[in-house]
Amino acid sequence: IVEETLSSIKSEFNQAKRVGLLATSGTIHSRLFHKIFEKYGLTIIAPNKRNQEILMDAIYGRNGIKAGVTAGVPKDKILRIADTLIRDGAEIIVGGCTEIPLVINEDNLTIPFVDTLEELAIATVKKAIEENKNSKHFLIFKNIDNLDFLGLMSEAEVIIGNSSSALVEAPYFHLPAINI
Repeated sequence: IVEETLSSIKSEFNQAKRVGLLATSGTIHSRLFHKIFEKYGLTIIAPNKRNQEILMDAIYGRNGIKAGVTAGVPKDKILRIADTLIRDGAEIIVGGCTEIPLVINEDNLTIPFVDTLEELAIATVKKAIEENKNSKHFLIFKNIDNLDFLGLMSEAEVIIGNSSSALVEAPYFHLPAINI
């Protein structure tokens, strides 16, 4: 995840040097992102101790994201912390744990937002495409006619994509789906 996030930042935002990190205390204390990003000239800006406690409460607290609350207080807390990181010089905000993108995205910020899990998903799909480009059993379609799509679904073993059909039609075919 860290390497794919770094790769995305270097390719999409190569002028950025200061990265704000919203992550759990364990991730911050382990310096997981720091170690790798610093090798490539990027500085990690993490929340101060008090803001990190607030962030952990927004994630794990009684009314936090893990409790199923994705609007209101947890979102407001995280946005305030992100704003502090921006004021401290962050040029990009990285959602360094899976819960962060559940409440904020680039639309909520004045600078780019990078979702680490999304970067990993994109890299995984790209790798699968590359490794299976000559396989007749692995097909990738950008767009498919409705009837052709239903026909393919009836023959498929799994569907991976960003289509509402993974939620609507796939259950009819008893087809496992991964919606990305």
